[in-house]
Amino acid sequence: MNILRLKTTFLLLIILAIVSPPFIFSQIDYFGREIRTFLGIIVLLLLYLEYSKFKSTDIFIFFLLGIIILLELIFQKSSINNILSAYAVIFIAFSLFRLLKSNKLSLEIFLNLWFRFSLIVSIAAIISFLIHQFSSFNADILNFNSSPALFNPEYDYRMSIFGFTINKNFGFVELERVSSFFNEPQYAGMFFAFNMLLAKNRNKLMPRKYFVVSLLAGLLTFSSTFYLVFLVFLISYIIPYIKPNQIKTIVIPVLLMFFFLISYIYLLA
Repeated sequence: MNILRLKTTFLLLIILAIVSPPFIFSQIDYFGREIRTFLGIIVLLLLYLEYSKFKSTDIFIFFLLGIIILLELIFQKSSINNILSAYAVIFIAFSLFRLLKSNKLSLEIFLNLWFRFSLIVSIAAIISFLIHQFSSFNADILNFNSSPALFNPEYDYRMSIFGFTINKNFGFVELERVSSFFNEPQYAGMFFAFNMLLAKNRNKLMPRKYFVVSLLAGLLTFSSTFYLVFLVFLISYIIPYIKPNQIKTIVIPVLLMFFFLISYIYLLA
């Protein structure tokens, strides 16, 4: 197996993810469908070169997807571009799954690259919060204002090279909600929640910093989605250590506190 080609494939895959929704770069003029299509084709070809063996189940799934795409194109319930874009994501995801399942080395290389990418995004998100919360700095260094479709006019955005934040009045205090390089803090919250859970499941092999940084970045999104995922994770983590007589005195009050916190954030979001 060619390690360099494998790393190149995964790097191109991460770049493709960055220039695709829900990342904001997907809506910038110079990252159009043409670039995503070109990258998608290259990634699919490279994934095929890395693992070209097809099992009967793989052939069946590809055949089934082909039939579904044909039906979608015939009935055209959505635009052709949207149909092809949606199923291209499915094809790439399934091809990646086949490769990662085929051998442990591919999985380790991909996870190492993904964790490093998510670590950079998480650290940048935390820095953006600190800069925007404690200073008046607001500079569109990457010229995002050239694409008005990026922004929701109802939000008060602040920008820097480290990402977006959105000023939010929580009644008793105004805080900057981390949006990172996503349109909404909700999307950023889902991204950090995914990386937090992934890092936790790999804690025997990956440094704890990946989990901690993703957790902190996710908390700073003030996203109800992230807080809900964190609550479920927290419950699953502490249950083995709880004695039956502690359920009423500790667990229930903590759950109620989180419930009202999530509800409050959701209502103000």
